[in-house]
Amino acid sequence: MRGFTLAKALHDAAVASNHARNNTALTTADTDVPQNMKDWRSDVGDANLDAADSAGAYWAWSGAASFADKPPVLSRETEPVANEQKPYYSCSSFGQVAATVNLGSPSESLGGVNGLVARYQAYASALVILEDRIPFPVAGGASRDIPDL
Repeated sequence: MRGFTLAKALHDAAVASNHARNNTALTTADTDVPQNMKDWRSDVGDANLDAADSAGAYWAWSGAASFADKPPVLSRETEPVANEQKPYYSCSSFGQVAATVNLGSPSESLGGVNGLVARYQAYASALVILEDRIPFPVAGGASRDIPDL
């Protein structure tokens, strides 16, 4: 199985795996992948430059940068944790980056993004450190330089 046929088989396996939410179809299709392609895939996990090149290529090809370049606009949300509402900050542009990376393409629907609230929390923490001043909305409509905890 080579060329277009292999690409179609892998695409179909990826669709099936995404639908089933497991890698069974991809593992089965993997037997048709030539050894040199498996070696390239392994190198991405083992060689620092290959991993960086792969990440950079994915970033460029996926279009995630178009969302990442937008200024962050934060919205205070809450999530129930141990019978208590805990705040976190969502951000539409960051959500689009998360969807692009996690789902493989930009998506308006963020429901399929794994661990989205945890990703938002990490993003807010990074903003506190990396941005000079970012307004975090707090309860009551005001804002301040640090997020609610």
